[in-house]
Amino acid sequence: MLRRMIEKVAEWDHVPLGRLLWINFAIGALVAFSNGLALGFAKDPPNFVYVTVPLGLLLACMSIFGIRAKPVIHKILKVQTAILLIVLVALLAFTFQIAVFGLPAEAKRVSWNPLMFVFVCAYPIYLARRVFFDIRSSNLLLQYSHVLAILVSIPISVYVMYSVVGS
Repeated sequence: MLRRMIEKVAEWDHVPLGRLLWINFAIGALVAFSNGLALGFAKDPPNFVYVTVPLGLLLACMSIFGIRAKPVIHKILKVQTAILLIVLVALLAFTFQIAVFGLPAEAKRVSWNPLMFVFVCAYPIYLARRVFFDIRSSNLLLQYSHVLAILVSIPISVYVMYSVVGS
């Protein structure tokens, strides 16, 4: 069973770069659309939507450009990966704030999706190892860093969800 899991994880390294651009397009479009709705219809939208809507649009537009212009796919993926890593750092800071200090006073309502948290933690790390590092490296930490991110993010997400529900 462990061998099968290792083989499945190794298959992730063969996902074509063009398909990663489509995934990034879907992420960007979803973020821009959902947060754009909050920006358009909420009486008092959260401040982060003023950042996430443009970032979502940027991811989506860059993906379309990369899909159409094959020679720059790798460069576009590097920029998108950097953007997603910055988002990951901001999310981890917010998560740390909730875990240590509880919900911020200005938070009227917080929704927590544990599976989305796991994805947002693991996917940028997966992209970083695909576009910034040699994935054929013998360094096991590098090879399985995205899997480690999944394993570490699950208990963090469960704890934060418990904190959000408990408050």
